[in-house]
Amino acid sequence: PKKPCIINRSLGLQVTLLIVGITVLTLGASSLISATFDNSAMRRTMTENAQDMSGLLRLIIDKPMVVGDDKATSAEFSFLSGRFPSIGISIASFNGNVTYSTRPDDVRSDISSLYSGYMSDSDRALFEKNYRTALMGATPEDVILSVGGRGTFYHVEPIPNEKRCYHC
Repeated sequence: PKKPCIINRSLGLQVTLLIVGITVLTLGASSLISATFDNSAMRRTMTENAQDMSGLLRLIIDKPMVVGDDKATSAEFSFLSGRFPSIGISIASFNGNVTYSTRPDDVRSDISSLYSGYMSDSDRALFEKNYRTALMGATPEDVILSVGGRGTFYHVEPIPNEKRCYHC
């Protein structure tokens, strides 16, 4: 006759394996839940910080722009480019023409051509969708896009034409 397995013969081993199994499941579930909440909190914090930074940058840019001082507006973009090299800012007109940018080579190009060749098709579609949403006056959802293989936080803010803006 065949002897029963050691697990079947030992009540202590059965209880130990049950406790180990429950512990592994509990820790795994706890880790998964924690990672999910941490990711959500991180995205929320990034969004809040980007919106605050966008507001501050807009204050810098708005002053010369609303009075039509093209030279001073360009100087502000040049200053921002040097001071915050990891931040890319582009302002495009209603027809997609980039009028100001922290990347001088982007000026006078079409906004849909920015980062061409550096984004996947799905990220490019989301980039363009957010731009179209902004054209309608709504603020699109902030997203993380892969630009050149690097995660890039992408925030779009519509700037409505102002009566006081002489060149909008």
